[in-house]
Amino acid sequence: IMINNLGVYNNYNGLVVKLDAAGNIVWQKLLNLSNGNDNINDIRECNNGDLILSGSVKSTPDVALIKLSSSGNLIWCKTFGNNAQYDDGTALIQTNDGGYLITGRYISMGTFNAFLLKTDSSGTLQWLKCYGDTNQHMWGFDVKQLTNGDLLMVGSTTLLKPNYQSYGDNFIMRLSATGDTLWTKIFYGTPDLFE
Repeated sequence: IMINNLGVYNNYNGLVVKLDAAGNIVWQKLLNLSNGNDNINDIRECNNGDLILSGSVKSTPDVALIKLSSSGNLIWCKTFGNNAQYDDGTALIQTNDGGYLITGRYISMGTFNAFLLKTDSSGTLQWLKCYGDTNQHMWGFDVKQLTNGDLLMVGSTTLLKPNYQSYGDNFIMRLSATGDTLWTKIFYGTPDLFE
C-alpha cells in the first residue's frame, strides 16, 4: 500500500494505491473528505485486512482517523481537534485491544504540542493526552505499543531550549497504557542543530 497527497496549496486530497507483488496497480482511491486540505500521513493494515489511516482534514485541519476496506472503499472517517486550530495526526498503530492510537501535533497557546489519542475499534475517542509546555514546540512522530501494554512515543521538542523557535531535539517517552508519562529522555547531537 502506498499513500501520497495530490493537489495544490489549500486543496489537497489523499491518495491510496494498492500494488501487487510486481508493483502493478490493483486499485487506487482519491480521498476527498472535506472542502479543504485532506492530507494522509500514515497507513496500517488492520488485523482483519482493512486499512486505517491518519492525517488531517479541512483547511483549518482536524486530526483524521480514516478506515478503508481491503478493496479501498471508505468505511468511516472520524475527526478530532480544537475548533479553528491546526491539528495533525502524524502516525498511528492498531493497539493490542483492537483500537487505534494516533500521535501528532496540535496548536495550543500559539505553539505546537504533541498528543496521543486513543480510540476503540470503531474510532470512538477513549482518551487524549497532550505533552509540551508554554512557548515550546513538541511533535509526536511515531508511536509503538510494547508487549506489556506500555507505549513508546518519539518526536521533536524544544523543551530544553529557550523557546519554540530554537532547534528541535529528539525525544523518546515511555508511557503507561493510558498515556501517563513514565519517563522522558531528550538528546541532541554536536554541534547542536535541528534533530
